[in-house]
Amino acid sequence: MNESRATARQAQQTSPFRSESELVIVDVVVMDKHGDPVRDLTSGDFTIAEEGRPQTVQFFQPVVTSGEAPRTGQSIERRYGYSTNVGAQARPERSFVVFFDDVHLTQEQGERAKTAIGRFLEQETEEGDLVSLVAPARGLRWHARLPEGRTELVKAVGSLRGNRPPDAAQERVSDYEAYRIHVMQDEQMAERVGRRFSNYHVFGRDQVNTQQDQGPRPERKGGSAGLIEPLVQVRAAEAYTRAAAQNRATLGALTSTIESMEPVRGRKSIILISPGFILDQELVLFRQVEDAARRANIAMYLVDARGLEVQSAFGSAQFGSPLDSRDVGAANVDAALEAEGAVSLVESSGGFAVQNNNDLAAGLRRIGRESRVYYLLGYRPADNRADGKFRRITVRVGRTDVQVRARKGYYAGGVPAKPGAPPAGDAFETALESPYDLGAVPVRAAAYVFGNVTPTTFSVLLAVEADLRAFQLKENGGVLTDVLDLRLLVTDLAAADTKRYERTVEMNLQSRVPRVETSAWYPLSEPVQLAPGRYQARVVIRDRNSGRLGSLTHDFDVPVRKGMALSSLIVTDTVEMPVQGSDGPPRPVLILRRLLTAGATLYYQYSVFDAGRTPNGETRVKAGHIVRRADGSVVKELKPTPLVSASGGMSRFAGISLAGMPAGEYELVVNVSDEVRGETVTVHAPFALAAAQWPF
Repeated sequence: MNESRATARQAQQTSPFRSESELVIVDVVVMDKHGDPVRDLTSGDFTIAEEGRPQTVQFFQPVVTSGEAPRTGQSIERRYGYSTNVGAQARPERSFVVFFDDVHLTQEQGERAKTAIGRFLEQETEEGDLVSLVAPARGLRWHARLPEGRTELVKAVGSLRGNRPPDAAQERVSDYEAYRIHVMQDEQMAERVGRRFSNYHVFGRDQVNTQQDQGPRPERKGGSAGLIEPLVQVRAAEAYTRAAAQNRATLGALTSTIESMEPVRGRKSIILISPGFILDQELVLFRQVEDAARRANIAMYLVDARGLEVQSAFGSAQFGSPLDSRDVGAANVDAALEAEGAVSLVESSGGFAVQNNNDLAAGLRRIGRESRVYYLLGYRPADNRADGKFRRITVRVGRTDVQVRARKGYYAGGVPAKPGAPPAGDAFETALESPYDLGAVPVRAAAYVFGNVTPTTFSVLLAVEADLRAFQLKENGGVLTDVLDLRLLVTDLAAADTKRYERTVEMNLQSRVPRVETSAWYPLSEPVQLAPGRYQARVVIRDRNSGRLGSLTHDFDVPVRKGMALSSLIVTDTVEMPVQGSDGPPRPVLILRRLLTAGATLYYQYSVFDAGRTPNGETRVKAGHIVRRADGSVVKELKPTPLVSASGGMSRFAGISLAGMPAGEYELVVNVSDEVRGETVTVHAPFALAAAQWPF
């Protein structure tokens, strides 16, 4: 069951991450006895109850994924070299997050899991799926629409590794043991750990294992710290402190990931790749994760990367002496409780856990299969009080031999605030982590690569434009004012490393906002230094006056340069004239739009690097251009002419009159030839001539 409070009013809200509605939306999966999804159910086949009281189904929608890629702004990116969120909207598509819990995973567990994840991406995902990879310890988030982004996702998975070192020390205390001893003051658990320390001769202790079955003894829950051996108490405190910190890291990342997926409806699944973690009642984060999953309509699944476990690790050969005979059974039970926290989260969300199975890929296949068909049910609860209490939901289907999986319920009004609880994330930061494009503020973004900064890095300009017509500008003394906030996450695919950038711009406009497309966009940029490789930039802009957000994801390359190379080509119809009295040439103003005003002049600029030289040190580089229509016919041409090497290197700034050219699609083709090396570089830059109201 997925509880979501979302209505048509959402589109008009300041924040797309707020969730309010009169309807409770329940996301239901129904599988037959063979494990295949049931496709032919109607609303009459379902009964739904809240706290045991039957509810009337007022909204019903069966969803069957089509496997067809949705139309998005990405087509514009492919044609014009930039990404845009124009046209972004909530679509009922499948979204997966592969949450690689590198906080808890050991390197061995991580390698086993990576193989299964690769098979899942290759075999179980479909065209149109949106898949995100999250690794909290590395701060990695990589988003991809399939099938185009599948190769990059597989590469990103290959760069991951588990960060938790295996602990084979004989005085080791497990996370569950540490929780029971340090938090619950469990004397019986402390006795068991003490006997194990003796059997392993920790610090010279004598073995006490009699190997005699003394029968079960009553469980003692609680006691006095004074009755627990100091060595055991100290080791438990150390282990619990470490475990609690790791759980906070994983649960915090889970919460922010879930919240980032709230604004879009559809089948949303988080696949938690992890050995699991304990259920720590001291951490309010557990309840916050559950509540976030219900509000965002997300099902979570656990794939236990430990694989098949037949006994406690303390009974394995690496720990030497066997466990005391009185403790073997309990130790094996404790091994399962080590993952109880993760299991409880996924089951409460309507998902399931794949455990004690070395075939992790089979579990992932099951997850992919059941997300292909699901049903959305909505009802209006009679009790609409936001009292923070848990409301239990049950869903049944009037057929035999089927399995129904839905959420267990929801907290009315969300999780009440508790002293010491971490603050809720703001919508701006949540949008930065989201895989979805938000369109309240239209945004465009592109990356321009220029010359070397160091022998191994290049100067890269991340250019962003925001549509001023979406801003809530305020007049102040005849000037229109607002504040634009920009946040960027730039992720290196090969290194799985993410860097963050922020800017704040105070806008003071001397006149009204232009209504025409060619002059209504506000430009800003962020210079960065990057090594050659594949990158992904997550871009979020906020209009501070209104709180509106615009966001998108832009993938780009910093190419490896071998031989002669060109910088990114700047194409514009706007130039900045030199200051009066200066002899400098005009400078092109970088713009992202490729809609140029009919009759304008197209300007372009680029630089040439690493051209070959003759024995006497001369370069012989020629460059020309053509402008051609969409049908390939040439309308403008400049024959190749020499480029002159100057102190700043070789570059060309040129203008092409577009006068007399009719509206339509065109392409600028620049050819640069190095006669010394016999190399040629060709760059294509499509653009359009049309009326200014064209929406790109």
